[in-house]
Formats: sequence, structure tokens, C-alpha cells
Amino acid sequence: MSKVPACCALTLTMGMAVVTAACAGSSAGILVSLSPSSAQVIEQGQSLFISAKVLNDPSSADVVWSLSGPGTLSNATASTVTYNPPTTSINGAESATVTAASATDANSTASVQITVEPFLQIPFQNLPNGSVGAPYSQPIVFMGGTAPFQWSIYDGPIPTGFRVGGAVPDGLALNTATGVISGTPTGAGTWYFEASVTDAEGASVANPFLSIQINPAAPPENPVPFLNQPLLPTAVSPGSAGFTLGVSGTGFVPGATIDWNGTPLSTTFGDRGHLTAMVGAGNVASAGTALVTVVNPAPGGGSSNIVNFQVGAPETTVTFANAPGSPLPIPEANAVTVADFNEDGKPDIQCRRTSTCISCSAMATAHLPRRLRLRSPCRARLTMILRARIWASWWRRISTIAAIKDWLSASSRMKPL
Repeated sequence: MSKVPACCALTLTMGMAVVTAACAGSSAGILVSLSPSSAQVIEQGQSLFISAKVLNDPSSADVVWSLSGPGTLSNATASTVTYNPPTTSINGAESATVTAASATDANSTASVQITVEPFLQIPFQNLPNGSVGAPYSQPIVFMGGTAPFQWSIYDGPIPTGFRVGGAVPDGLALNTATGVISGTPTGAGTWYFEASVTDAEGASVANPFLSIQINPAAPPENPVPFLNQPLLPTAVSPGSAGFTLGVSGTGFVPGATIDWNGTPLSTTFGDRGHLTAMVGAGNVASAGTALVTVVNPAPGGGSSNIVNFQVGAPETTVTFANAPGSPLPIPEANAVTVADFNEDGKPDIQCRRTSTCISCSAMATAHLPRRLRLRSPCRARLTMILRARIWASWWRRISTIAAIKDWLSASSRMKPL
């Protein structure tokens, strides 16, 4: 058998244990091996027993133990030692290396790497809030321990003699394998509970101070408002004093504003169909057309349609033209109603006639003093635009339903829709 030169070194690798032997002029170098030889993972509350074996050492000398990294060594003998993890709290996994060296040849060594996991624990934490009807998913944060883990919501007695009861919010559930709380909440409120986890080594820990708050479902978004015509007042002359502008429509909400050319006015909420705002004299100092809108606030909301507001001098004369195809036959009305149908502060008139022979009805609605509308399944529709002072003079002449019929027959003052 050939000899190994004294200047050489022999290195053997067995799993995670590294053995180095110097030739030292002998026919076989000293070899050191450890058990366990592969990398080890332990929890912070555990310890690890390690033994060493020395080969090819005629003096049967001991080994010398050393530690690199956190923790301590105890109960060291010529061939055994115990590794103890750190006793202080650690925030994550830490690594240490235990090495055995031959007392005869310090170059002959073997090492084993140890990973220390922190104590199994569920730290204090604030689980995020959820909302009714909104999907929810949140893991319970923990550290340490050895997988696999088993989770549960504790409901039972505690050492003080009291009983702990708790549950996750309605509609949610705890995944017993992952510790994830998920689902879709069905009710609002705050739920308090105790979660516990057990690892593969049998270590168990609990946190009794967990809670989840579920908020009510988010309120529906505000609608986009709709602004009716006419405004009240319908127009003013240039240089007029400040005035209160009244608007009507649909979808108004508290906080809505009347905007004058895009600038919000100080607005008073009446109800979902009525708002008022003060228009300053500076806004009507000169002739022009103002753009009036209603704006609802978020969530949702937005700007309504635009209604024009005239700032101008009144017309002094009115010219009428004959309507094409006039005169048109108008059925005799047998019912008359006077009311402020469009809420502009001025009276409106509605005429109705029912004909049993042709099973149709004709209805005429006149806004005083602005316009007259005729509606009928028989397609009799008329529109007449009148100035206020002209209509007033005619209204004084109308005393009976027959007079209304005669007046409607004046084709020179009618204009079809």
C-alpha cells in the first residue's frame, strides 16, 4: 500500500459534516465524524445532543468543541456535547455551527449546522376591518414552530376559571391548515376571539386578543341630478338687485349646490326635488345668458343638465304668424282644471274632453302665460306662445267652457307642435 505524502491533506464530505485530516507523516490521517452529521432545524425551546468519533488516532485523544453563532454548549465530554439555543426572544430563524476538532491534530475537524426557529408565537396584531358584502381574506400572523400547523378558534375554559368564547364575523371562516380568515361578511359589528395554533412538535400557543371589525355596507352612490325648466324666476333685467333663485328637478341630495356659470352658490336644500340659492347683484349686472346647473356631491353625484337663465330687457312687441294648415278642429272641452303644474308660481290651465263614440280623449294643457299644449290620441296637438300681458287680457274674456272653445278656434294665434 502506497504512502500518502506528509505535505498532503485529505478532505472528506459526509452530508453536512466536513472532515479534514492532516497526513502528519502517518500512513492514515486522523478522521473526525459527528452524529447527527446533516443540517438540523430545531425550535428555540429545544436542545440538540451531538456525539463525535475519532478514527486513526493512536493516542485516543479527546475532541475539542467550539460554537459559532447564537446559543451555548453544555455537558461537553471527550466525545459528546449539548447545543442550547438562545433563551432571549428572536425575531426570525438564526443559524449556529458546532465544530469538533481532534485534540491531537487541530486540522482534523467536523462540523454540523443548526437552524434555530423562534418560539411558536402569535404576536399582538390588528386585523384589518372588513365591510358587509365585500370579500375578505387575511392570514393570522405567527412565527416559529415546525410545519405542518393546525389552527382553531378557542372556545372553552381558561386557567383563571373563566370561560373564553369567541367567533370570527358572520360569513367568515378560519382555514385550519393555513390560519387564513376569509369569506364575505354578512353583518356589521366587532367580533372578538382567541386563535390558537399547534405545530408538528406538539407546541401550542394562543392569542386571546384578536378582533375584526366589520363596517356596514357602503352607502349607495348619489345620483346625477336632473334640472327641470323653468327656473324661478325665469329671467331678470340687467342691473337687478340680488334675488333668490328656485329650482326644481329630481335626484337632489343634501349638500347639492346650484352652480351659476360653474360657480357654486350658497344653496339651501329643500327636498329631493327643490333647492334655492341666493344670486348676487353682481351676477346680473349686465345682459347675457347664465348657465345654471345642480351638482350633487360624491360618492357618485355629478352635474345636472344645463338650464339657461336670461338676463335681459323684456320684449315690447310680439308678432304672431298663422300656423300651417290652420284652423284645426278642436274638440269641445267638458272639464277645466287650473293649477301651478310646473311649479313656476304662475297658474296653468288644463282642458279635457272625452268622446265615447271614438273611444279617445283630447287634453289641452296651457301654461299661463307662456304656452298652451294640446294632447290627443287623435293627434290634435297645438302650441301657442303668448306674452303674459297678452294672455291676461284674453283670460278676462273667458268665462265659460264655450268661450275657451271659441278662443282656441282663433287659428291666427295658434301654432302646431
